[in-house]
Amino acid sequence: MTRTLSALAVLALMSMGCATAKIKGTEIDDTPENRSIVDVVERYRVAVESRDSAALRSLASQHYYENGGTTHTSGDDWGRPELEEVLARFKDHVKAVNYEIAIQTVRVVGNRADVDYEHTWAFQYTDGERDAWTRKSDTNRLELIKEAAGWRILSGM
Repeated sequence: MTRTLSALAVLALMSMGCATAKIKGTEIDDTPENRSIVDVVERYRVAVESRDSAALRSLASQHYYENGGTTHTSGDDWGRPELEEVLARFKDHVKAVNYEIAIQTVRVVGNRADVDYEHTWAFQYTDGERDAWTRKSDTNRLELIKEAAGWRILSGM
């Protein structure tokens, strides 16, 4: 009986050693590639919260593209030039941001990665002469591409 318990204890310890470590605060496997992707998402979160348009710009791929949420028409699609306009309005009209991200999944295929996450944000904005606060929660996907300088956001900002 003691021998059986000892064998079971050894097997249990060995199986725990094979478990994949997770990135702190997530259920994402702790690999160098996943860690670098999660780092981009955190830099994105910090840049949004600090209203740092230059940092957001540096995180975006030169091939940045949004389809406007519709796949049947390209009339609402936009790219890097429009992102520049969005970032300028963001800095001018948003006065304060609290932004939380909870990453759900990271999928890497070749030089592309999808990051699905839940986010909650509260922001103070100017509407004409009036300042107001709003709070929202939603799910989103950031699409990333691995470029020479590292992972960059391809869509989803």
